[in-house]
Amino acid sequence: METTIRFAETKDLESLLKIDRLAHQEFPDWWDCLEASEMKKLIGKSKFNVLVAVVDGGIVGFLRGSLLEKNRLYVDDIFVLKELRGQGLGKQMMNLFLEEWKGKAVSVGLHTKDFNVKKFEKMGFKKKMNFMYRKL
Repeated sequence: METTIRFAETKDLESLLKIDRLAHQEFPDWWDCLEASEMKKLIGKSKFNVLVAVVDGGIVGFLRGSLLEKNRLYVDDIFVLKELRGQGLGKQMMNLFLEEWKGKAVSVGLHTKDFNVKKFEKMGFKKKMNFMYRKL
């Protein structure tokens, strides 16, 4: 199994949108899909990063993050196909994302479901508060 973690390119757009829809199907109460035009704007922007996990030539996951005010990063989305979880692909994407912003940002935050808290704690994240929302 050949694995590569890299920054997304415009040619990856259709694969990214497909995985985005799969993430929404799995987590409909948590995950909102992006429109093609929104995703396309994010690819290759200096203020945003989209990374992909590629296994045997196919995109199997992605991380989308952004630089907020005051040099704070936020991981907007991170998702790996169910059948390939537990192999460190998410961690590899996170490591590349953090390495890219090392020295340019001072902190990184994210929201996650309870079952992922331990995974992020192993990467050095600390639980700070609970996120709550409601639909209008």
